[in-house]
Amino acid sequence: MAAEKENVVRHILSTALEANNSAVLNMFLGLGRPKVAGFIKASDDATKDRLKGSMDNFTMLSKDRSYTREISDLVNGKQKTKSLWNIWFVPSADTSDND
Repeated sequence: MAAEKENVVRHILSTALEANNSAVLNMFLGLGRPKVAGFIKASDDATKDRLKGSMDNFTMLSKDRSYTREISDLVNGKQKTKSLWNIWFVPSADTSDND
């Protein structure tokens, strides 16, 4: 079953992203994040790398920002936003002393 899931990611999802095929991408949106995440999780590293490259290409070429965000959330999952508490009181990893 894992091979079939990997084939879906490698041959259908990645190709749809590269071709900006909205009909196929909308079918993946209909499946929902949990099912797509299961397909991606069952894939090997080479397929995940291909998917990342396809997603990067899709985000650069897409004109519709809201649709791009939907597809990005579908493939990558929603990103956690920082609360004001984290921004003000939690030091970030970027602020280190390099003396």
